[in-house]
Amino acid sequence: MMQNYIGVTGISNISDCEITIRNFQDAGINLESHHIPMIGFLVIPKTLEGIPPNEGKIPHQRYPPVSSIKYIMEYSKNYALNMIHFGAKRDSKIGEHIINLFNKTGIYKKKLCRALQLNVEWPEERELEEILNSFPEMSIVLQIPKTILQNEENESITKKLKNYGSLIHGALIDPSGGKGKKFNLDQVVDLYQEIKKMDSKLIVGFAGGLNGTTVGEKITQIKSRINSSNFSIDAEEGLRVHAKKDGNTLIDMLEPNLVKDYINSASKSFN
Repeated sequence: MMQNYIGVTGISNISDCEITIRNFQDAGINLESHHIPMIGFLVIPKTLEGIPPNEGKIPHQRYPPVSSIKYIMEYSKNYALNMIHFGAKRDSKIGEHIINLFNKTGIYKKKLCRALQLNVEWPEERELEEILNSFPEMSIVLQIPKTILQNEENESITKKLKNYGSLIHGALIDPSGGKGKKFNLDQVVDLYQEIKKMDSKLIVGFAGGLNGTTVGEKITQIKSRINSSNFSIDAEEGLRVHAKKDGNTLIDMLEPNLVKDYINSASKSFN
C-alpha cells in the first residue's frame, strides 16, 4: 500500500544515494515516518537499451545505467521507498518496456522496488493491466504533466483518472516535468481536491520548482488550503547544479547541500 512521501528523484549512483539517505536520516525521516523517504530512478526507453539519453552529447548525469540500478537499490532498500520513474511517449510499448526493465534487473523479484511512476500522457489501461498481471504488488503513480494541465480542465483530468480504477495508486501533479518550474498554487490545489473527492485513497503529490528555499512555503500554503498534510512532494531539478559548453551538458549533478536544505525544510514544514 502506498504512503505519502518526500521524494528526491534523479539518483544515478551510489554516492547520490548515500548522500540522500544520510540527509533523510539526519532529518529523522525514515520508513516509519508519516512521510517516508522516496528515492526516484529515471529510466527512458533509450537508457533501457543502454543508449545515452542524448546520443552524441555528454549525457545527463541523472539517468543511471540500468545495469547499476539493482546495486543502488540494494543500498537504499532498508531506508527508503525505491521508485522507478519511467518516461516515454504514449505510443511506446509501455507494458513491454516495464516488464523488460523489472525482469532484466530483478528488482521486483528481489523486493528492491515495488513502485513505478509513469511519466506518460494517459497510458492505455491495457498497458497498466499488462504491468500488474506480471507484477501484481506494484504500486503505480501517474504523472500529470504541464501539457495535460494546460490543455484539459480538472473535470476531464479526474474523469480520466477515475477510468483507471484500481490500476493506479497515486497521481503526481507536475507542471514542471523535471525542469524546476514553479507551479500555480490555485490550479494544483483545486486539482488535488477534485482528485481526492473522486478517490480519497489515491496518494496525490506535487512537484515543480521545489528546493530548500521554496519547499517550506509551498508545503505550508498547501496545508493551509486543504487543511491537511495528506500529500506527497518530489524534487529533481531544484536539487542539481549544472554547467554547459557549446550546448553540451558538462555537469548535471545532485548537490548535497541542496538536498540537505530541501529535506530539512520539508521535514520541518510537514511536522
